Amino acid sequence: MENINQIYLYYTNQNIQVNQVFQENDPKTIRDVVYSPVFTQSTSVNTLSTGGVAYNFKQIGGLITNYDLTLDDYAVEIVSNTINSVTLPAAVNNGGRYYVISRGNTTNDSLILRPRVGDNIDMRQFIQFKRVANHINVMSNNVNSWYVF
Repeated sequence: MENINQIYLYYTNQNIQVNQVFQENDPKTIRDVVYSPVFTQSTSVNTLSTGGVAYNFKQIGGLITNYDLTLDDYAVEIVSNTINSVTLPAAVNNGGRYYVISRGNTTNDSLILRPRVGDNIDMRQFIQFKRVANHINVMSNNVNSWYVF
């Protein structure tokens, strides 16, 4: 019959693990295990990084008047004086989708960010980029809104 009264000792030091089970009436003591342990090797994976995380970024230019954000977009900078609006995709089925939108060095003070019909951006119908280097971060709530961060 197996004894259910067991004491477990788990000790980790510099990627070396000591895992021992003590049964009732076991002649070993905790002192024996700590000073004369039976080791089980633990492997850890370390990843060295040469920099930060890179996200998809693109500058949008040309003679178009509207840019529709795509599912491949993440960070976009509007660098055209002819683009008057950037349109978000529908919030529904895009829960957690995150965009960074920025106005580059343009003279177009009427550039706006707008949602699809029926959606909103933090209860607003649009956000205007009034100055060069204005930017905004938005995330979909998967229903009908884009939250501003």
